[in-house]
Amino acid sequence: NIVPKMLDNIINEDKAISFLGCMVQFYLFCAYAITEVFLLAVMAYDRFVAICNPLLYMVTMSWNLCVELVSCCYLGGTVCSLIHLCLALEIPSYRSNVINHFFCDLPPLLSLACSDVTVNELFLYIVASFNEI
Repeated sequence: NIVPKMLDNIINEDKAISFLGCMVQFYLFCAYAITEVFLLAVMAYDRFVAICNPLLYMVTMSWNLCVELVSCCYLGGTVCSLIHLCLALEIPSYRSNVINHFFCDLPPLLSLACSDVTVNELFLYIVASFNEI
């Protein structure tokens, strides 16, 4: 999701990104990253069942369960990224609105904040720790 902006930066002189563009890029990045981690966990569970219970694999991993697991991955990624987006939109920033990064991510946005961002940082740590488990 950063490739279109990168191509735009190569062609045009203006390398700024609008706030709306930054938020869209931030949401898509979070949604794809979190969904990918959830899908990797589901794939690991699938391989675990295939190796540990090969005779019961077709019963355990039914088509309905696979669809439910994948749906939960996409739903979880969407919900987590929406929470991140809503928390990022609540950040008031009175400092310079120029972000010295290539794409919009939460730490550079938090560095522009002029108020307490403890809730944002806490949610970031919680999501990151659950994604690493």
